[in-house]
Amino acid sequence: MPRKGIFFFATKDDMVPGLEILEASQSFKYIVPGLFDSPEVVEYVSYKDLPGFGVSEKGNVEQMPRYLIVPIEAEVTAIEIPQRRGGVKYKVESKVCLYFKPSGIYQNEFLIPGEFSPGEGDFSTAMYKAFRKEFIRNYEKVKVYSVGPVAYQRLLAGDPLTPSYKAKPEMYLQC
Repeated sequence: MPRKGIFFFATKDDMVPGLEILEASQSFKYIVPGLFDSPEVVEYVSYKDLPGFGVSEKGNVEQMPRYLIVPIEAEVTAIEIPQRRGGVKYKVESKVCLYFKPSGIYQNEFLIPGEFSPGEGDFSTAMYKAFRKEFIRNYEKVKVYSVGPVAYQRLLAGDPLTPSYKAKPEMYLQC
């Protein structure tokens, strides 16, 4: 079954209005998922706290930061994962979440896409619907992407909206 999700190109200015509305009307936090050396779970209560929000440090969609949006009261703990060569890593994950990868600008030229998609359960479904309604409210639909107003102006001006700064121009989003 294909994965349900919204793929989007947006600048920080495009993402902020929707996130402001969502954070004011919903109670959630952002969790950093992954495999770590420490059991500490990194969480943020606002998009304003997300490091480098709206910026792509590596210029590649695969290396964009990803977050789990979970209920504010959710207790997300790291799970010990013994390693074959000794030692332990700690896995941070939750299936009851909205997966969120913000879009970002690389070197003030390339706009790298973002995505949000539901996990499992009622919270995930409700957050997906809320994001679909508020986050991309004024976005334009261009092929499979939702494109924020500022990002759309960049697209019309010829700026590359692309999965990677290394991608060939044929891979750039076209109107």
